[in-house]
Amino acid sequence: MSGSEPDQTPSEPFTTERLGRTYYNYNQLDPQRVENILRMAENRGRVDMLYKLYDDMEVTDTRYSGIANQVRATIAQMPLRIQPVETSTQVDEKIAQEYRDYAEVVLNNLDTHLLAQSFVDPYFYGAKLYSVDWELRELMFGRSMYFPSEVEEVRGRHLVQSINQVDDNYGQLKVRTDENPAGQPIDELPDENHVFLEMEKGKHNYAKLGVARKILPWYLSLRFVKDWWVQYVENYGSPIRVAKYPRATKRSTRKKVQKFLKQLGNNQYGLFPQGMEVEFKDLNRQGKVNVHREFIREAHKEYSIHILGQAGTMGESREGSYAESVVLNGIRMDIITNISKVVAKGFRKLIREGLKLNYGDNFEDYFVPEVEPILLNSQNAQKRAQAARIASESGVPVPTSYFYNQVLGIEKPQEGEQAVQSGVLSDLGDDLPIEGERLSEQSDGSQGQSGEGTGDTSVVQDADQENGQSEDQ
Repeated sequence: MSGSEPDQTPSEPFTTERLGRTYYNYNQLDPQRVENILRMAENRGRVDMLYKLYDDMEVTDTRYSGIANQVRATIAQMPLRIQPVETSTQVDEKIAQEYRDYAEVVLNNLDTHLLAQSFVDPYFYGAKLYSVDWELRELMFGRSMYFPSEVEEVRGRHLVQSINQVDDNYGQLKVRTDENPAGQPIDELPDENHVFLEMEKGKHNYAKLGVARKILPWYLSLRFVKDWWVQYVENYGSPIRVAKYPRATKRSTRKKVQKFLKQLGNNQYGLFPQGMEVEFKDLNRQGKVNVHREFIREAHKEYSIHILGQAGTMGESREGSYAESVVLNGIRMDIITNISKVVAKGFRKLIREGLKLNYGDNFEDYFVPEVEPILLNSQNAQKRAQAARIASESGVPVPTSYFYNQVLGIEKPQEGEQAVQSGVLSDLGDDLPIEGERLSEQSDGSQGQSGEGTGDTSVVQDADQENGQSEDQ
């Protein structure tokens, strides 16, 4: 990056627009309305209506929202590790370090905990769109760079899928904007003003993606079964009161008895003329009331299987699965790993677009660092460490990067950085086996050469530099 200003200027953020008359009243949701929503989503591209229903699911179903928040919290509590790319020359190492420093500043300025939870949503919806705002920040030595200041989720009600088969964008997702109310393909949006994440390739298939779509039939069944259960309990959960009175009983007396029967059950009592009696008929028989309860339990079990990958993680008994959920967070590791890759992709896209803004034509995509949630399972780490020890004792060389990344799950310390070794805090020097030594051996004598772009500090940290590339590269 030459000069003291960023090479490019970010595009204006887009403002979404939706058609307000196309949505439904949740209280009027019935099987026919649900059928219409699914038909509109699959045949007419109206996935916005389906995403609106997913939003209602999380608001109205406490079990579903609880499991969803469990997944989000599990991913969000995992520390983020910035992994610079491996390089073979000192010049490349300088660029990779510079990009890494920029990534570190980006993550420090964002609420990564909340953003990681938001980046989990493609797992439930299948796809999600986020708008990005940028701010120009002044650095040292009169230099300035663009950094993302806000990343907001674009609600699903603005999203539609192209159904025009003669259109080059057929099957792709579009977003309604003020400039294009009919919908602008996401691929045609400026790269730097949005982040688009998919759990899997969704072209032509957005109406069927996401775990929420798998839960939807159970959610709808639960909605109606719970209503039916309430009606059943009202009719059969308590004894029916039957009053008997002689033929000659006055109308006013019969009215009093009727009023009394309606209020009976709330510590009420009544006085009746001689010859009148009240009977309690118990219609509750073993097995009849349990039908609704068992269906609800089965549906909740399906929630856990589809979202968490296993049943029993949301057990209702104290013994059940509470201990298991504490140890494993109640989520299968392969699901956590899969979701974390989407989250990592979201952070990397943010950093990549920021680097493109600042470096322009000098931007090198290869050097964009990876940003990964640290996923460590103590048992797996122990097995990997044992495998590494056996390999090293057998004469097989094991790179130190394996220990840092796969076993320890921490970043590899850089030369000159303070680190704790054998309980002592000190600066890393040439006597430690760090990456810099291996790089110097492969750089054909480039280490120690002076020249423009070969300093030890980053543009992000020391803005009075160029882009780190030497003239003779």
